[in-house]
Amino acid sequence: MGHLEGLRPQPPPVGQRRRPDLRTGRIAAVRRSGLHIDSRVTPTADGRFVVEIARTAENAS
Repeated sequence: MGHLEGLRPQPPPVGQRRRPDLRTGRIAAVRRSGLHIDSRVTPTADGRFVVEIARTAENAS
């Protein structure tokens, strides 16, 4: 595998390190709050993507 050595992902430079991923905690907070989030990704004719996000309150029955 010596010829693939350079293809391994490299960590970002020290000044550009990613912060811890907080999405899991945010999703849990949304579930507890009773909100419902729907999202839809649609490709456009020019090759870009449109992201639609709807946030609604769930019925508390």
